[in-house]
Amino acid sequence: MNPIIGWTGVLSRYGSTSCGSEPDKIQAHLEYVVQNLEARNDAISVTMTEAQQKNRKVMLDLVSNYAKARQFPQHCDPSASEERRPCFIDAANRPCAVAHLMQMTGHSALATSINERFQHSYLSDIVAANPPKLSEWQHESGLSAEELAMIQPTYQFVADRCKAQFTAIMATLTTMADQQTPNASDLDAAVSNFCSSLLGGFGWPKRDFPMYQTKLKEFQQANPVLPEAVQEAVAKMLNATAP
Repeated sequence: MNPIIGWTGVLSRYGSTSCGSEPDKIQAHLEYVVQNLEARNDAISVTMTEAQQKNRKVMLDLVSNYAKARQFPQHCDPSASEERRPCFIDAANRPCAVAHLMQMTGHSALATSINERFQHSYLSDIVAANPPKLSEWQHESGLSAEELAMIQPTYQFVADRCKAQFTAIMATLTTMADQQTPNASDLDAAVSNFCSSLLGGFGWPKRDFPMYQTKLKEFQQANPVLPEAVQEAVAKMLNATAP
């Protein structure tokens, strides 16, 4: 999740890296980092100017609000599809937390220029490259380069995210297939999230549409009599993954 603190934020909230959706994990990471950086404020204030202290508070408040909004970018770099990677600003113009800080403090041009060269780079590598105006912005922010790197999460490749959601849904459907009146509230939300991920994946999830169609049709054949809620979920996913 993060090269400095790993999955600590997710583990502190869920106790496992397999719990929670991708947005849940990113939010948990960001809120954990904010909490820990706020705890440092008194200790490091003696080394900062009054303006830096004020800016630091503004920055951490911005990250906290950003985390709650849950409008995170998506990793869509096919050359690194097997690993989690950062994404500074994605193709839908969703910024990562650090890019968001730049945009909200009047430095949108800096965020754009960094994205053009370092879209899927770790912040430590971006800092090492020393792009123009980055060090000045970082110094004024009241956050160290390491603290900014702690904020930056990594993201699951969009197509793999969809596959993980699909696998979880199919496990739920298999369990519900034998129940006469299953509770479908969680299933409805999971299917809706899956369909949204398909649409928001910049085309990459489409490569797996034939696989989704095959597995769903095999499930129907193996379970000719299904509860209405399960039938509706399968139909919705078949429609969403149609060629």
